[in-house]
Amino acid sequence: MSASTRVLGDAELARKLTEAKDAAKVVLEAAALAGAEVVRKAAVVRAPGPGIVMVIAARRKTFAEAAVGPEKKKWYYRLLESGVKAHEIEVRRAPVLVFEGLGGKVRTPLVHHPGFSPRPFLRPALDENEDGVVREMGEEFKAAIMEVA
Repeated sequence: MSASTRVLGDAELARKLTEAKDAAKVVLEAAALAGAEVVRKAAVVRAPGPGIVMVIAARRKTFAEAAVGPEKKKWYYRLLESGVKAHEIEVRRAPVLVFEGLGGKVRTPLVHHPGFSPRPFLRPALDENEDGVVREMGEEFKAAIMEVA
């Protein structure tokens, strides 16, 4: 006994499968950004100032990863998230550190930074909005499925 199968329109099927693969990447990125936007909005409210952004951090065939955090020129926001231990700041390149103090310009080769405790704004933004992230990502997937169906 034998059986055979013939696929009609195989060129069209191959084209549609290729299109679906490309569309899947777009949908994954859109869903990742939709979820990240929920976190970004919550983080903006808690952040020490403006400059919270989101970007696609990683792309693969089967997933997309969005990152939320301070823009490059606001790099020091990361220090607020985790806090800073007391430490010494020592001059290595210039002969002295120069900064504005209460009595005018201060010049010194060494400064003792007292540190500060954490004031997180990103982690709480994620922790308190997990359901919203899942919901927004689901809406993106649902819209993509409805468009195809």
